[in-house]
This record gives sequence, structure tokens and C-alpha cells, in this order.
Amino acid sequence: MVTVNPRSTHHLCVRPDGHAPWTARKIADWFCCSLHRVYPWWRTDALPGGSDYGQDVINALVHEISEGAMGRVGGDGDQNGVYSTMDLFRYNANGQLDLTDGRDNQTTYFSYDGGQTLSESAGLAFNNEYSGPIQTNGGDTADFTELDVFGTGEIGETFGLSQTDIEMMDVLGWTPSTSAPTSTAYTVSSGVTSTSVTLNNDDSLTVLSGGHAVSTTVSGGSFEYISRGGVASGTTVVADSFVHVFSGGTASGTSVGSAGFQFIDSGGSAVGATVGSGGYQSLTRKGVHDFRFVRCVA
Repeated sequence: MVTVNPRSTHHLCVRPDGHAPWTARKIADWFCCSLHRVYPWWRTDALPGGSDYGQDVINALVHEISEGAMGRVGGDGDQNGVYSTMDLFRYNANGQLDLTDGRDNQTTYFSYDGGQTLSESAGLAFNNEYSGPIQTNGGDTADFTELDVFGTGEIGETFGLSQTDIEMMDVLGWTPSTSAPTSTAYTVSSGVTSTSVTLNNDDSLTVLSGGHAVSTTVSGGSFEYISRGGVASGTTVVADSFVHVFSGGTASGTSVGSAGFQFIDSGGSAVGATVGSGGYQSLTRKGVHDFRFVRCVA
């Protein structure tokens, strides 16, 4: 689980269908998780304002999203007092379904074929909250106890999903994509003005210091990033997309429509934003905003 500090975090939200990651706060039916900025996983070598993450952060987010939005949860009747989906795939070394949560002193493993094939061969075992009659931890029962995206993690890790992780998501009904999405990354450099650019299908537009983006349309899961010294005016954001105003960046006259989102980082400025029904705007501490009209669905 990712450590959360509400005054020092960066947030990511996704809808339950897994579509469109958003930098956001807790909104409506979206699942949100937060990263603690005290850890040295905040890089500065890609997006303006230092917003690119390493594989360790990607793994932390994948871990949490797979639980809260995609069904990778168990319980054994102990965690939250319930049984859940992953309990159906919990077997001991004898190939027997084992829902004792460690009370029988048996190590338990993931199996997708009724106990014939165990994650033991991959060196991965489920967490048991109990050792005999004694509770030893309160950890997630659907997590592995070893270093793995769906297990424990460490800062600086570079591995991705293991084959066992992919098999686990497969039994939950998720199928890996066979093709990478196509998207375009635009940059508005110093002294350059872009006009009426339309972003769609995970496109992105980054406004660097001295650049000016005018009348950009952000839709279809796309992103507009306004870095320090950059300016965006007259942006329209809708349909699972967002505008991120970094510290020192300025957004003027943004129209936030249904399922659109504008996030204003500390030190960023958004003036004259119009937030319509189903749209959202969020500020971190000391972010500056001036609403013309606000009608948010929460």
C-alpha cells in the first residue's frame, strides 16, 4: 500500500474500468491513490515541473490500481471481515484450497488451475495474517510476501509485472493489450504560439517557458501540461482528459466540460476557469484560481 500524506502527495485517479489515468483528488466514482513525496522517486528529467516517474512509482500505482479498480483483492474472512475474489485462487503446497489465512501453518500460493500449478515455482507466496492461532500482521492477503509488483516493493526497483502477475490478472478477466496505443506528443517552445490544436487518444501538449497555447481542445484521454513560464488560454478540456498547471504556469479561460479535469499545482495559476456539469478542478496548497462559474459533480 502506498503511504499517504494529504499535504504532501501527488494523486492519481482512474475510473473503475481502468480508463484514463488522471492526476486528481478523490472524485465521484473514481478510484484514487497517492504517492508520498518524501520518497526520492520524484524525477525531473521529462515533463516540466518534475513530473515523470520511475518504474518504482509505476509499480506502486499498478499495485494499488489492480486492487482498488480491477479486483485483485482477497480477505480469507479476516481482512475487512470478508472473503473476496482472490481467495478462489489460494492453494497450499498440497494443491488444496486453503482459506485459513495461516492458522494451519501452511504457506499458500496463487494457482490458476485448481492447485495443479502453484506460484511456488516462481518463488511467490501469498501473505498469511496468522501463524497458527497468533495474528502476525494485518497485510493484504492477496499480496505476495516477496519482492514483486503484486508483493513488496522498494525505492529504485526497475522490474515490471512478472508472468505470475499477468496470470493473476488473466483469471480476473483482464486481457493484455496486443498493440500499443498511438499518440502524439506536442511541445510549444519559448517564443512559439500554437493555435487550435486538438488532442485525442492520449495525445499530449507541453507548453514550455515562454510558450503560449491558444484554444487547445483536450479530449479522449489526452493531457495539456503548462510548465513554469508557460501560458495556455482558452483551453477546452472534456472526455476523460486533463490540464495540469505546474508551479509558475498560467491557464486562462479554461472551459472544463463533462469528465474533464484541471489540476493546479502549488504556485500555478488558473484565471477565469469555467467548470461545467461533470467537470472538476483541484488545487494543491497555495495554487491560485479564479472561478467564473462552478458546478461540479462530486
